[in-house]
Amino acid sequence: MLAAAIVLGLAPAGCGTSGRGGRAGRPAGATVSATRCGRGGMRVRSLRGQVAVVVGGRDASFSKRFAVCWLPTGRVTALTRESYATRLRLGSVAAAGPYAVAALSEVGLAGDEPTFSEVFEVNARTGRRLHDFFPGGTKINGSEVHEVVIAGDGAFAFRGTGDTCQGRVGIVTVASGGRHTLDCDTGAEPPGQEISMLTLTGQTISWTHMGATHSAALP
Repeated sequence: MLAAAIVLGLAPAGCGTSGRGGRAGRPAGATVSATRCGRGGMRVRSLRGQVAVVVGGRDASFSKRFAVCWLPTGRVTALTRESYATRLRLGSVAAAGPYAVAALSEVGLAGDEPTFSEVFEVNARTGRRLHDFFPGGTKINGSEVHEVVIAGDGAFAFRGTGDTCQGRVGIVTVASGGRHTLDCDTGAEPPGQEISMLTLTGQTISWTHMGATHSAALP
């Protein structure tokens, strides 16, 4: 695991959603603040509510440096260190209030399929790291996070592969009390009937499996 979150040496300035990685539409009035979040060679890659994910490095798709910026104050909290040994790709990102969760995936030099994912949750307002884990248990065990959703109290859920479902796709909730697996693919599902479409309404998550919609309350 990486060490506790680091507040990068960027000058503070005026720097519940869910979704996949990438650049999102900016809310009104956020453009200037988001631009200031990109100081020190960091660039905004994804904007969710009052939280921006910023990335450093020459390559726009892959990097070793990822951080979260709290737009109202410009506080920037590092997710990864400069010395991180592998190239990483930003995956699914979600934020609600000051809480942000992001999935990063290690990728090969040719940009092929991820070999492992790492999930981070931070309180972007305070810079505190709340969770940092590999869904596969370790980097050696492959994993991939497809979707994340997060509630206003910081509890979140993700759909992806990991050690709790024997390498198959599952639904996992994460809160202060730990991680809980709610559903797993069996490997016997017909095509198109696997676990998919993770969504959040209030504190209730929903997903589909074998053609049926399932739901559960976040812890």
